[in-house]
Amino acid sequence: ISEDELERNYWLDGRDFDYAGLKAAFGESYEYIDGVPELLEELAVEGHTLLAFSNYPVWYKLIEAKLGLQSRYGVRWSAVSCELGVRKPDPKAYACLQAAIQRDVPHMASAPVLFVDDREENCEAGRAAGIHSVRFENTA
Repeated sequence: ISEDELERNYWLDGRDFDYAGLKAAFGESYEYIDGVPELLEELAVEGHTLLAFSNYPVWYKLIEAKLGLQSRYGVRWSAVSCELGVRKPDPKAYACLQAAIQRDVPHMASAPVLFVDDREENCEAGRAAGIHSVRFENTA
């Protein structure tokens, strides 16, 4: 969805709120989970291709600006729901992910994919789509 639509529909009851303030607070609060920068660095050094498959709104750009996933670790924001028009765990989202892999990294279209998510229902949907899926709990 567009950012204007996000603002209009953020609360189901349509209440007025400080959208800019909420967005700024979210942007300021993003931080890495302990161990994740080291894990991303290791994966990048080993040559793994990293794609973000996210249900975030356009605010994913705030995450990138603050944490530098793409600039530091080469993470490609290839499958973000606000651009795909569909969210995990909808099966269409996983088809979009597979299309994004073919589009953005065609040399990997037939390579094995590992999907990591913090929600089991998203992992189950990934498995149903034929994608090896692991639930993230921590970096230990």
